[in-house]
Amino acid sequence: MSREPNESTGMWREAHKETNARHARWHTENRAILETSGLAYTGKGEALLFRNPGKPSCDFYPSTGRWKVNDSNGTMRSGGARAFLTWYARETA
Repeated sequence: MSREPNESTGMWREAHKETNARHARWHTENRAILETSGLAYTGKGEALLFRNPGKPSCDFYPSTGRWKVNDSNGTMRSGGARAFLTWYARETA
């Protein structure tokens, strides 16, 4: 016995598609900005790992524009690749 999807099911499916499209766009944009920045990083799954000696250890997530500082608190920050680069430059100055 199959059930007919109700109106809210269709609404949530559409919202999910829009979210996925937005995150894919952010991923592409953020990755392009970081690739031209000249900073060294390695990719691991969805994260870009910044592990440069003498600089803050961070994990950047291109699809959300957030990054985690690998300190004792695991501080999460957001704002996209440009905000990350501004923060990273300030922290390494």
